[in-house]
Amino acid sequence: MLLNGPESFTLDSQFMMGESPEVPGLFLMGGMNSTGIALAGGAGKAMAEWVIAGEPTMELNEADIRRFSPEMNVVGALEARIPEVLGRHYDNPYPGRSMETARGQRRSPVYSGLVAAGARFESRGGWERAVHFGGEDAHLPLTFGAPAWRDQVGAEVDACRNGAAILDQSAFGKIMVQGPDAMTFLNHLCAAQMDVPVGRIAYSQILNARGGVESDVTVQRRAPDQYLVICGAGEVVRDMKRMRETRGDMRVEFTDVTSGYAVIGLAGAKARDVLQATTNATIPDLKRFHFAPVEIGLARGFAGRLSFTGEEGYELYIPADMAMAAYEALVEAGATHAGLYASGSLRIESGFRAFGHELTPGTTPMEAGLGNFCAFGTGFVGEEALQGADEPTRQIVSLLFDDPDALPIHDEPIYCNDKVVGQVTSAAWSHRFNRSVALAMITDTDVFTADSCTVEVEIACTRFTAKTSQKPAKDAFHV
Repeated sequence: MLLNGPESFTLDSQFMMGESPEVPGLFLMGGMNSTGIALAGGAGKAMAEWVIAGEPTMELNEADIRRFSPEMNVVGALEARIPEVLGRHYDNPYPGRSMETARGQRRSPVYSGLVAAGARFESRGGWERAVHFGGEDAHLPLTFGAPAWRDQVGAEVDACRNGAAILDQSAFGKIMVQGPDAMTFLNHLCAAQMDVPVGRIAYSQILNARGGVESDVTVQRRAPDQYLVICGAGEVVRDMKRMRETRGDMRVEFTDVTSGYAVIGLAGAKARDVLQATTNATIPDLKRFHFAPVEIGLARGFAGRLSFTGEEGYELYIPADMAMAAYEALVEAGATHAGLYASGSLRIESGFRAFGHELTPGTTPMEAGLGNFCAFGTGFVGEEALQGADEPTRQIVSLLFDDPDALPIHDEPIYCNDKVVGQVTSAAWSHRFNRSVALAMITDTDVFTADSCTVEVEIACTRFTAKTSQKPAKDAFHV
């Protein structure tokens, strides 16, 4: 039977569903990308349960309408992208593949500097993100095997460890929260303790009523009644929506200031020396998870002592109009560049969880190994569900593969004694171990009698053995 009728598509070729971020109570489902008939039963069930429960009852992040920011709602972008979405519907989803149309929609304040440094970009959530700095020659051809960029990323990883590497993180969401009740509001919204001294950074999750993770954030206390919340690039809409739903009658305002600031990561053993070389003003001797004002060349901003790579370093928060001045000063002082592939490899080695991978609305902080960051007694959303929950029966672990030919991507099943006991959540090539590392959710912890054991991971119908540990790979395994 031939079906002929109108069809709808989205910018990322995934359908969308959920409650409108702009109109409470209005639920939408559309943009099925020519798969509406195939998806109808499951999508309809998921939508009905969402309407009744008020929250998704299953993992729906890839389809969640909140992944689209207002900046992406541009007719010109849709007109340019949709023919490509349809034409590439059955393309192989090679690692490193990216849409080619409607590019350059959102660019970092230091974008021109990254281009000059040879950045290879991928479009993620409308943003141009630098994945490595080897250009096209180190990117193509795409393959499911060893990628062309492996050596280039290895050099960037080395810079993040032993040098001073710039990591452009300006796509991070930034939400200013301020008002007389700012601290009380954030203590209710976030699981961690927000009553910290000015100049401190708190790491936290935002939970739903079931105790699942809705967002992964760091929160800077700028003043007694002012905080800056830093979240993932795709979490701004969902976090702002949850803030509106949580505020009640508290005297607090929150503003999306993402476009007002650049975030420049500076990672590596020489990060402090390079930062100090940009200015005659003394760079403060910051403890971890502290921040302070700094001068960087001709720019002023804030430096926070933390790094998503797990290596020594800083996050630099610079007003957008001064970002290039800071960037140029860092490059002149000897900083090099690293992209998302390098930082992803390092973050997996360090065991750092990421939203959408290890952290999801169906995963609790206890299951993710982040229970120590929950400040019980503050009345945060989800606290009651966590306190009444049984001991977790699943957990996040680190994997180190035995065979260098094992190249997982994510979501591969994990076996023990021919029984599926979990799946990979994130994976990358480790230049420390010269083989793949991964983080995984183990759903049957009874199979483990010790902290470390050997399991099998099925990759493209072939099983590869891997060691496991509850510790980060860089601490648990040896070269």
